[in-house]
Amino acid sequence: MNEKQLKKFIFNKLKQLNIKKNVTLDSNIYSLGLDSLDLMELVLEIEEKFKVSFDDKKINNIKQIKDLFSALK
Repeated sequence: MNEKQLKKFIFNKLKQLNIKKNVTLDSNIYSLGLDSLDLMELVLEIEEKFKVSFDDKKINNIKQIKDLFSALK
């Protein structure tokens, strides 16, 4: 997995969720209209597609899109 592919996947997923706001790596996930269930679904899809895993302790600290990258093990 490379970071560019992951970014593209995340941004495409947000488009599929009908997020109309301008999304950047600094965007707050919850201000985009996502809730904790949406976040967990996104995390699970990333794990499945890219064969990676997230640090469970760090998942609770994900607030911005860029935090998804730092939460990867």
